[in-house]
Amino acid sequence: MIQGKSAARWHFSEAKVATFSLAAAIPLALSIATCPQGALAADATITATTTSASTAKSTAKSTTASTSVSTSASGSDEGALRAQVDDYVRAYTGADARALAAMWTEDGLFTDSLGNVHKGRAAIEEYFKQGFGKSHGNSGATLEVSDLSFKFPAPNVAIEEGTTRIKGGADDGSLGRYMVVHVKQNGQWLMQSAAETACRQERPANNLKDLDWLVGSWSCKGEKGTLHMRADWSKNKTFMVCRYFGGEAEPSIEELEIIGWDPVRSMIRTWHFDAHGGFGNGRFLNNGKRWDERASGIEADGTADSGIYTLTNVDNNTFTWQSSRRFVAGHRLPDAGIMTITRDSKI
Repeated sequence: MIQGKSAARWHFSEAKVATFSLAAAIPLALSIATCPQGALAADATITATTTSASTAKSTAKSTTASTSVSTSASGSDEGALRAQVDDYVRAYTGADARALAAMWTEDGLFTDSLGNVHKGRAAIEEYFKQGFGKSHGNSGATLEVSDLSFKFPAPNVAIEEGTTRIKGGADDGSLGRYMVVHVKQNGQWLMQSAAETACRQERPANNLKDLDWLVGSWSCKGEKGTLHMRADWSKNKTFMVCRYFGGEAEPSIEELEIIGWDPVRSMIRTWHFDAHGGFGNGRFLNNGKRWDERASGIEADGTADSGIYTLTNVDNNTFTWQSSRRFVAGHRLPDAGIMTITRDSKI
């Protein structure tokens, strides 16, 4: 259901859990959790299409994955938890932060992938709301869940674990493990504590294959002359190196950009360096033929800037470029007009 980098700190009131305590056992279990090689087997995996990528880093749960239940659990308890799985999937797919938060107890805890603890329904709802807001425009990501298991260590207490994988969007290919502690209150199962931890995943050498169309020499004529760009693969296609030139007779390199895969954050990253000493970095978000680069940097004089740079692949020989929402030293600049860039040697 959930995925990230750190283990949770678990708290139970004595009235709810009586003599059974998980305060020490669960953090230890999450801290040593690993992603099993067979976690994504086809016969134990479901896919949910979401309206936003998981920048919220919270994942759905499967009713079809294999389930392990202790003999003390009744069939009705298992059925109720499976029904809650369906509710969670629907709420997450619909980006319904309030419905997701309502699945926790009033004083429930959620530890996100960065180790931040959100206590209470209001805080959990705000977390999801911000996550869905940040991922606006990056819809179509799918979520796969496998290795789902339920255990019932004490009356009215259930532990859920699973493995997740995100397909598409900025977090494509990321794996994770999650653990949830459910408690039964007034006949209803609710989440008392939930936490996520990330698993590192090896990516194939072609993780930048969707940018292959960018390789080659390009030019664009503007008010200040012609701008040239040359994009080439590094060895094994692990990075793409883009060099930007200005001028006509003897063009000189004005900016260098390196595009690569970040295995920790599971996203395409960019690094920029200009001839005057400025530098910056960003991340690429893909939405079909459109690529949005959200970048920030520091100019040579120390001025901070940021913006969104959109590349749209029109065809093999043409793409457009536009900068928007650009800020320099905290001041908003007007959005630039759309520029058309053409390939020097058409293919």
